[in-house]
Amino acid sequence: MCTPFGVEEVILLRQLVKRWKIASGCLTRRPILEAVRDTGLPIILSTGMATITEIAQAEQILWDDDLTLLHCTSAYPCPIEDVNLRAMLELRDTFRTPVGYSDHTLGITVAIAAAAMGASVIEKHLTLDRTAAGPDHASSIEPHDFRIMVSAIRTVEEALGDGVKRIMPSEMPLRETWHG
Repeated sequence: MCTPFGVEEVILLRQLVKRWKIASGCLTRRPILEAVRDTGLPIILSTGMATITEIAQAEQILWDDDLTLLHCTSAYPCPIEDVNLRAMLELRDTFRTPVGYSDHTLGITVAIAAAAMGASVIEKHLTLDRTAAGPDHASSIEPHDFRIMVSAIRTVEEALGDGVKRIMPSEMPLRETWHG
């Protein structure tokens, strides 16, 4: 997967990738959207800094059966009060497409919460040194925390289950005690 910032990159990378990720800053750049769409590959579109109208316009250009929208707040690091995770659900309900979350908060808690809310994709920046220069390093996580985050997300996915209310096997002994 790769994030192109121009049509030239799309042409160069087309044979090397199996999926595209379009950065929030490119959401309104029609030539990039069209070039990516024309490859026929699956697309992840980040929606930071965008209005619902702008997202709808991009979605109309990109639409195919394998488009995922990422809710995102493009701030590094993103203040917790600006995360607005429920906007991820608005994207899902408005566009009837899988959604995910691009996390720029400090730590791993918000990414785990997004998974619990049904995010099918979590993007979290990884760094080898949070003190390194550049805008992303401070809000990125190091490999140890990345492993912890992935493990917690896998636990959340398992705990979500299939949504069917039924008596679970672990409940049977207590049920027999109560109900005979």
